[in-house]
Amino acid sequence: MYVEVIYETGRSSVANYDSDEEAMSALAAHHKRAKSGQSGGPVGAPHIPAERIAKALVYSKHPNEYNPDQTMSAELVGAELSELVTKYSDDNGVVNVSRLAQAVQAISHPMVDNSGPHDSNFKMQEARELDLAYLEGGADV
Repeated sequence: MYVEVIYETGRSSVANYDSDEEAMSALAAHHKRAKSGQSGGPVGAPHIPAERIAKALVYSKHPNEYNPDQTMSAELVGAELSELVTKYSDDNGVVNVSRLAQAVQAISHPMVDNSGPHDSNFKMQEARELDLAYLEGGADV
């Protein structure tokens, strides 16, 4: 299973675990390091402070595998294109075609352009969210 770990800072990363128990144990250890001001990076790496965890979203496959064929229904592409033309039109109704082309290409990109600070950075719908209440309680997993 893949877990998108979203930190309080809004940054995120994706980790692979074999079970909920393994994920929860690793997240608890990381969160504990963050609360005590310890490093969050690999051993021997420059000191990178661990960040407190805000959310953990579970996916059955890596969320970067969203739409690997880069295909969409014509109806959805038409709706997206209409929104983009409106978005990239100036007051005179002129569209910068280069910017529009980049935006069209981004439609099927697996990552979200502007997610909220504790929202997923991926377009793929998560299967579920891990309950992280145990992180603040200090309970061992």
